[in-house]
Amino acid sequence: MDRIELLFKEWLSLQPLDQALQRRMDQQFMIDFNYNSNHMEGNTLTYDQTKLLLLFGDTIGNASMQDYEEMKAHNVGLELVKAAAFDKERTLSETFIRDLNKTILVRDFYKTSNDGEYRYQVHVGVYKTRPNSVITPTGELFAYASLAETPALMSDLVGWYNEEERKKILSPVELASLFHYRYIRIHPFEGQT
Repeated sequence: MDRIELLFKEWLSLQPLDQALQRRMDQQFMIDFNYNSNHMEGNTLTYDQTKLLLLFGDTIGNASMQDYEEMKAHNVGLELVKAAAFDKERTLSETFIRDLNKTILVRDFYKTSNDGEYRYQVHVGVYKTRPNSVITPTGELFAYASLAETPALMSDLVGWYNEEERKKILSPVELASLFHYRYIRIHPFEGQT
């Protein structure tokens, strides 16, 4: 945390940044954030394809249309988050979180059950309707919050976040880190992969 605070103070001392430099930094962040976030989820666009799409609205190569759509939708989600962050009067809400999920995933989709027996529809912007879990690096199964727990845990999480933000005791980095940790342990939505 000390290193982050030191870097933040250094960044503040450089303000205001030259507009051209700020624009280049914003573009670099947009490309890096969208590429890395989508790549972790299995999107096949290369870094250069991502850059071409987001900066110029153009495509090249043989990636699927779905990968291009996901990347563009993810960038729209990033813009929504940035707008919400700059709106100091706005508090975090479950509605915003569900709307963000809808924006990023674009449309309802179908998944195949783990046993391969049937397909089912997943509705974007709706909390999970089936249990979800992950295999840890040690080979153990980690189950996220149950279906019954998820709505209450999300309500508690949003309430906790808004209260902590109001108190201003935690730094923004600490608050964001704790929120992310708690959110991931709930894993309230069902993903495409």
